[in-house]
Amino acid sequence: KGADGEMTSGIPRSGTNLMSVDSRVARDAKGQPMASPEILIVANLKRITDNQETNVALRGVTLKAMEVRGDIKITRGRAFQPGLYEMIVGERTAERYGLEIGKSIKLQRKDWQIVGIFTSNGSAFESEIWGDVDVMGPAFDRQGGYQALVLRLADVSSFDAFKKSVEGNPQLQVTMRQERAFYDEQAGPVGTALTTLAWFVSLIMAIGAVTGAMNTMFAIVSSRTREIGTLRALGFSRLAILTSFVLESAFLALI
Repeated sequence: KGADGEMTSGIPRSGTNLMSVDSRVARDAKGQPMASPEILIVANLKRITDNQETNVALRGVTLKAMEVRGDIKITRGRAFQPGLYEMIVGERTAERYGLEIGKSIKLQRKDWQIVGIFTSNGSAFESEIWGDVDVMGPAFDRQGGYQALVLRLADVSSFDAFKKSVEGNPQLQVTMRQERAFYDEQAGPVGTALTTLAWFVSLIMAIGAVTGAMNTMFAIVSSRTREIGTLRALGFSRLAILTSFVLESAFLALI
C-alpha cells in the first residue's frame, strides 16, 4: 500500500506465501499455486543504434511466471536454469541492444549469460530481461522480499472477495489490482495522450481514404460519359444506369 509502482513496492516473503496458498488461487497439474513473486530492477545498457546508455527493466521471476502469465513463449534458445547467472531477453530488447543467445552482460560485477529470447504477444514484457529471482535478489541486494506478486485465480468472479480479504488483512499491507487495470494506471496521462493521438491520426487517414475513393470513382464515371450518353439515348433510365454502375463496383470490390 502507498506504492505507485513496482519499483517503490515491497512485499515480505511471508506475505507472498500467505496470499499464494489461498484457496481462490488456481493450481497447476501438480497442485502448486499459480503464483509468481517478482522483483523489478533498472539497469543501463548501450543501444546498438547510437551506443548510448538507456534504462532497461530487469525482472526477477521463477519459471512459474511463464505459466502464470500464459502468453510468454521462448522463441529461441531455452529458459534460464534456476540457481544460475542466466537470463532470457524480450524480443524487442534483444533487437535494440544486440543481445543474442550466447552473449553475456555484466551486471553487479557478475557475467549473466543470455540463453533465450521470448515474446509476449507484443506486450511491454518484450522490452524486459528476465532472470531467476533467487539469484537476482542477492546480486542486487533485494533479499528482504519481493516487489510484486502475480496470481492467477481459479475463478475470476472471486476477485472482488479476494481483494477485500487481502487488503483488509493488517498483516499484509498490500493493494490488489487486476493486471490490465494496473498497467492502465501506470500509463496514466501518457496513455490517454497516445490514444487520443491515435484516434486523431485514424480520423485524418479515414477522411483521406474516403476522399481518394470519391476522386477515383468520379474519374472513372467521367471517363465513361459517352457510354452513359449512349445508354440514355437507347432509353435506359437514370436509375437503371446508376444501379448498373453500383452493381459493377460492388462486383469488382468483391473480387
